[in-house]
Amino acid sequence: MSKFVGAAFAFGLALGPVCALAQSAQPSVAAAATGASSDLPTGPAGPGHGVVPGVGPTPGTVVALDTPVHKCSRDAVKAADGLMAPTDAILSCNEAITSGVVTTPDMASTLVNRGVLLMRMDQPQDAKRDFEQALVLAPMLPEALVNRGGILLEEGKPQEALTDLDRGIALGPEHPERAYYTRAMAREDLKDLKGAYADYKAAEALRPGWEPVVTQLSRFQVQARAK
Repeated sequence: MSKFVGAAFAFGLALGPVCALAQSAQPSVAAAATGASSDLPTGPAGPGHGVVPGVGPTPGTVVALDTPVHKCSRDAVKAADGLMAPTDAILSCNEAITSGVVTTPDMASTLVNRGVLLMRMDQPQDAKRDFEQALVLAPMLPEALVNRGGILLEEGKPQEALTDLDRGIALGPEHPERAYYTRAMAREDLKDLKGAYADYKAAEALRPGWEPVVTQLSRFQVQARAK
């Protein structure tokens, strides 16, 4: 079964300083993820889950001045949009990291930005190191957790991935539908089809019509619960 591919599925960029992480739950997602429906998935109907195509950056708090952190954030967005080579954007992030004038929150978010760029360049181990360094500085940074979870899934460690994804989702990432999507893949690998289906439905509720989720849900056969 095909899993997450780091270079193609980046959850986005933590732009600028991460000042306050959202803690509130998403009511609609909570309802979708609890399996409140009377229907139960009986299993995938077709081939394994596929790769999500590249996705755009996650908006965040961008510093007002044209600091090295700001330049890293701006160039990372350009790279995500195909307007700059990731290698050039990484140079901006390297400059920010080594500038010596970066606060701890800025350093954590800059490491996440560089990690996402490395994922896009198919360098998951280097990206993973950046996410882990970011988590040392900011243990509650959801994008770092979710992205590391995706890499762990690709490494064939769905249980460890699930732990990161659970934490990241609870902390409120900017685009939770992407986190739910990847957690669904982890749950599929753990043979938790009901949980995987609920997470795909949660992603669908957050982003109706998103093609990767529509594709995955089409593989499930849903059978009405016997009364």
